[in-house]
Amino acid sequence: MGWCRQCCALMRKNRIIKCRLWGSTLAEILLPVLIMLIMVGLRAAVTKDDTAADLHYKQPVPLSQAQIDAFKDNNWPIVNGTAYDENNGPTVWDGDSLAEHFFIGDKNQGVRKVNTIQFVPNTLPEVLSMAEAFRQRYPILSNNVQTRFESEAALEDYVKGDDYATSVYDASIAYAIVVNKNANRFNLVLRGNMSQSQNSMTTIATDVSSVNTLQVVYDKVSPFVLLTRGHHLLQDFAEEWLIRNLTNLDPAQLQRSYSFQPFPTPPYVDDPFADVISSVLGLFFTIIWMWPVTRLVKGIVEEKQLRIREGMKMMGLPDSAIFCSWIGTYTIIFIITSILITIVTSGSVYEKSNKFYIFIFFFLFSMASFAFCWLVSVFFSRSQVATTFAALIFLAIFFPYFAVEGASSSASAKQGASILAPVCFGLGAVVIQNLESSSNGVNSDTGSIDVDNFNYNTAIGMFIVDFFLYMILALYFQQVIPSEWGTHQKPWFFLLPSYWCPEKVRTSSPPRSVGRNGDDTELSAFPHHALEEDPSAVSGGRPSSYYFEPVSEAVKENLGVSIQDLRKTFKTEGQDEPFVAVKKLNLDLYTGQIVALLGHNGAGKTTTINMLCGMIGPTSGDAYVFGSSITDNMTGVRKVLGVCPQHDILYDLLTVQEHLELFAAIKDIPSEEVQVQIADMIAQVGLTEKVHDKSAALSGG
Repeated sequence: MGWCRQCCALMRKNRIIKCRLWGSTLAEILLPVLIMLIMVGLRAAVTKDDTAADLHYKQPVPLSQAQIDAFKDNNWPIVNGTAYDENNGPTVWDGDSLAEHFFIGDKNQGVRKVNTIQFVPNTLPEVLSMAEAFRQRYPILSNNVQTRFESEAALEDYVKGDDYATSVYDASIAYAIVVNKNANRFNLVLRGNMSQSQNSMTTIATDVSSVNTLQVVYDKVSPFVLLTRGHHLLQDFAEEWLIRNLTNLDPAQLQRSYSFQPFPTPPYVDDPFADVISSVLGLFFTIIWMWPVTRLVKGIVEEKQLRIREGMKMMGLPDSAIFCSWIGTYTIIFIITSILITIVTSGSVYEKSNKFYIFIFFFLFSMASFAFCWLVSVFFSRSQVATTFAALIFLAIFFPYFAVEGASSSASAKQGASILAPVCFGLGAVVIQNLESSSNGVNSDTGSIDVDNFNYNTAIGMFIVDFFLYMILALYFQQVIPSEWGTHQKPWFFLLPSYWCPEKVRTSSPPRSVGRNGDDTELSAFPHHALEEDPSAVSGGRPSSYYFEPVSEAVKENLGVSIQDLRKTFKTEGQDEPFVAVKKLNLDLYTGQIVALLGHNGAGKTTTINMLCGMIGPTSGDAYVFGSSITDNMTGVRKVLGVCPQHDILYDLLTVQEHLELFAAIKDIPSEEVQVQIADMIAQVGLTEKVHDKSAALSGG
């Protein structure tokens, strides 16, 4: 219950400050929305090409003799011997032309990748005869012909498998002629490999799940693309072979003309908007998101710089409450921002996408950015320096995006780069926009569709990975990296049982005492030694009573704090030896007594108090508060401390009343007593008229 009160009180504090800095808060919320409004404007400026279905039933395109001659002169693989005699047919192509169209020049695993021509299935005698006839007709291509697959399904499994194009035998496939026989009827399917065609995600159907992109290329460019890739050579040969061998007709006696008529496609939308914004949306959003990043880092580091965080921790406030108050505050801010972005883009930029998917995308990026800010804040103690570096780092970690964008980068490379949240955002934004441009949008059915080896689901998963990775690193380094204020843990602190189950400080435990020689006396179980037994503490031949007030046995039984050999040194610029602020201080403090530390300036009074309350760590030695070590159990010690430091633990924008309510929650004062105690305390210090004034307006006293 106490922890929840503390966390809620800190969130209330954050809310009050955010409301009083309303201009900055509005900028945090609305600037990301502004960049999306710019995207809305760009969306309106880039028109879609809505293509209806009937436009795809094109009239046949005749192939004139002049075109045939031109292709023949350029050594294009056009038609077989039925169009020309054997002397002028494809058999006279030169080797360079063949290599250009039937070979791939790169290497895969050290083996030259050969484009083969497959005749499928090898279980039909007609298919085997057709393959042999092709070898005889075109001996220059005979080594490319294979009949290795017993079915079309086996062909597809091979192309999708890991062995594809890994050896001369397991070669890549340029074309496959698939023959299906049903009684005396034959069905011919010619399957081509056109991996260099345009991105399928830029042209997808409006009323079905997908469109054959190669067909769209044929439709949008020219049907003559079929001529330049060997397609017609194979089609014409297969049709001629079937006519010659399955009928009584002689193909040479048939009057044949050549024309091309692409198969029709469903209606589709050709939307170039994704290409327009693919390289700018991620960058623009990263730049505009730098404002929330810098405001968050500034708020976190400013609490450290002003020693407010350590001051509240001295009152017993745990780190977890501080963290949860910040993440709770910014979760609300990011939810509002993500909802607004979803609303303003719902009618244009992300018109077709599932709105919840859009909200989740922007919200998870925001949370990953929060974790990034917390990680960066760990390494700085000055807010101005921290905000500058946070902005530069956040911008810089976006630029690896340009190294992994596009289809040339593998899925693993993109996933690795997505460890950087801005890169993940850029890749994910392109995926969403490509899906949106296809008019399907992102939804449960399209979330796993790869666009250039990346998909929406991967982006969401990487945002979650980024959040937890950044947070784990931040929470770890927060404990082990020394800072100007506060103590730090050993690097292996998370392996110690005392970290997870700290010893509870028992202020009512019966005291016992341990002398310097290690003898356990009946006074206390706390580590302790009596100063009067220390020969080094006595000088000039005078008795110890000259220097130390005798402590009665009754008082010794109430030992509360035992300081033992406490030492603190500071590095001094230009000096080889460190400056010693506290030198082997030994002191016992007892409950029920008031102790005053007196000394000249620089004697180490403030340094000693700072070490006892955890504001700074000791160089050596230790102190025990009711038996709990300040080096091993500062969290437990702080729960029984009350400290009024020299510096103000105050927020400039909070009033006197709001400060006291915050501190009452931190100290877990019963709710029904809070207002009574606040009124009494305000009356005691004479601030009745200033109860609603901000702390910045109060006098220094």
